[in-house]
Amino acid sequence: METSGNNRGIIERCAVSIATAWGFYLMAKFVNHRWHVLRLENEVQKFQSLLDHERSERRGERQGRVRAEQELHKLQYKLIADTSAPAPGSILEPHRAAAAGHSSEPADMNRGPLSPSALSYPFRPIGTAHSCFSQRNGTPRQPLLVPAARCRISLAPDIPPSSLSGLEEYSHVWIIYIFHENTDMVKIWQGDRSGVKAKVHVPRLNGGKRGVLATRSPHRPVPIGLSVAQV
Repeated sequence: METSGNNRGIIERCAVSIATAWGFYLMAKFVNHRWHVLRLENEVQKFQSLLDHERSERRGERQGRVRAEQELHKLQYKLIADTSAPAPGSILEPHRAAAAGHSSEPADMNRGPLSPSALSYPFRPIGTAHSCFSQRNGTPRQPLLVPAARCRISLAPDIPPSSLSGLEEYSHVWIIYIFHENTDMVKIWQGDRSGVKAKVHVPRLNGGKRGVLATRSPHRPVPIGLSVAQV
């Protein structure tokens, strides 16, 4: 009986020691985990502060760049107004009058376009459309009138073929093009629209006229065409 009691006491002391050691282990693990979490939180806070600082600087730089571009835009408008000879009643007249001190009304630099050259947007075509119709006469007004007609578009050499990646997933595509063979193209490109007729004859009106912008006439102030094509 005495030996059994000693064994039970030893087992109890071992159990207490094991429980104590396990408790210290769990506490140390918790403290280590908490320290690791606090360190990560400090790192996150530090990088968040750095990110906020960088964003603030970039925002300031962007705002400064926008203001500089706006000031440059105003100076360019003023230069155009000072060096141009506007016709009476033109949009340039208030700018010239204000610049010369003949008007109490300040020139509004945000009035809009000041000259044809200020509204020129030079660009190069990305390709060429090759139609099966070589003459204007006989070309159908709508593509559905001749379902068998085909048009081929060849891209310019500097346009990578990968630019068309994904286009095969669609059934149709919008095509914006230029009537580059218009006889008045050169004059229009030089800013002279005097040869563009405001009204043109429409075949379905039996000789009647309609505003050129309400028709499909290729001879328009801006010779741009728009067509939808099946891919």
